[in-house]
Amino acid sequence: MKSESRKTYEKEQMDWEHKYYSQLVGYTIDSFEFEVDDVDEGYDSRFPTFTLTKKGWETLKVQVSQDEEGNGSGFLFISNKREK
Repeated sequence: MKSESRKTYEKEQMDWEHKYYSQLVGYTIDSFEFEVDDVDEGYDSRFPTFTLTKKGWETLKVQVSQDEEGNGSGFLFISNKREK
């Protein structure tokens, strides 16, 4: 059984993740490229990078990383969304 503090932490984390990722809703992917990190620390340095636009909003750059510290490029799982 999870402690109350663990439940609170998990809910706060899920709320943060939802807010963070949902800011992309409504944007359109306009371009894709690989950005190469010039600092070679022995990690994968080719970051998949997307440019997103939304009329009346700031243009965003989304880079796929293995973690929030940018310790190497990551991977997106792309699949068809099945309607219920």
